[in-house]
Amino acid sequence: MSPTAFSLAETAVSALSDTELEAHIADCGKRLIACMEAWEQGGNFADRGEAMYFERLQAEAIKARSVEQVRRMEVARGLI
Repeated sequence: MSPTAFSLAETAVSALSDTELEAHIADCGKRLIACMEAWEQGGNFADRGEAMYFERLQAEAIKARSVEQVRRMEVARGLI
């Protein structure tokens, strides 16, 4: 895992702009998938634990989306 992920994990996601937060959410998703693939290939439970860590970070970041960002996403997807 890169130092960037650790530093973002320790930074309050509320301090990130909407663009930065979306990038963080996407990065967590990519890292989660990579860790799960490593776990499936090697069976190392540390990889599974790391995947769970990124899943939690991603969920926390999703919950931290601003009302404005959620609205933009809903409009973009034709939900409202």
